[in-house]
Amino acid sequence: MLGSPCLLENMMSVAKLNYDVNPEIGKMYFEKLVKYKPEASIYLSDYYYEKKDEVNYEKWTKYGAERDVLDMIYNLAVFYNEKNKLSEAEYWYQKAANKGHRDAEYNLALVYGKEEKYSEAEKIWHKQGRDGSGRYNMAIYYETHNQPYKAEQLYKEMIKMGDVDGYYGLGNMYRKLKKIDEAEKILKIGVELDYPNARKYFLINASKQANSAYHVGVTYEMEENYTEARKWYQKALSMGMSESEERLKEIRNKKDKIKYKYTEGDKIREDESSKIQGTESH
Repeated sequence: MLGSPCLLENMMSVAKLNYDVNPEIGKMYFEKLVKYKPEASIYLSDYYYEKKDEVNYEKWTKYGAERDVLDMIYNLAVFYNEKNKLSEAEYWYQKAANKGHRDAEYNLALVYGKEEKYSEAEKIWHKQGRDGSGRYNMAIYYETHNQPYKAEQLYKEMIKMGDVDGYYGLGNMYRKLKKIDEAEKILKIGVELDYPNARKYFLINASKQANSAYHVGVTYEMEENYTEARKWYQKALSMGMSESEERLKEIRNKKDKIKYKYTEGDKIREDESSKIQGTESH
């Protein structure tokens, strides 16, 4: 009897062996088996994928997905995402994520971003430990996938909404695109609006990029922490940032507003500097 578990397992083994040697014969076995063993749809969808037959690929992928074959659920979501059928992709990514597929949740966030459901995307990214808003993370995605126009739109939306991260994102993207003057203008505004938060962005590249080291100096100068400001301006100058020389002259004789005695706040600053120096030494 075809439906007996033992016979079905034997047929699956034979089908897999044949598929490896002769996919056409293996396909015939899987077509007979799929009614009883939905996981046979994995091989059928693979067969039609290799044939570039999208109609039958979708048919068998959906067949498996509707019968709770996890790989087929995820693959169907990918297929619809590539076809820009975002509502269908969202549905199947959500289902795959609910069943524990490791990549589904991240891709679901991207679909939310494409659908402009930024708050939903943000919830997922924050759950995964990513900083920044839904728009910010989506802008980074577009930027790294060679879609700078879409990234630029999102960064500008963030700026209009008062999200300072938009300045840093846009400025850094302009820098990568060699739009140096525009980058400096945008980054300067961001620093002036939120210099304590700005530092963490510039510190990422401060050990190897003169512009970043310079802006770290600016953030310390705005805090009137001239000791740290001089250190970073000097570093930027050593890497060829001529503007640093002017800043060093300006603050040469200025004293820090905070008295340097060993306080808890001072310890925090020392720890921060140690971490920076440790990063630079690698």
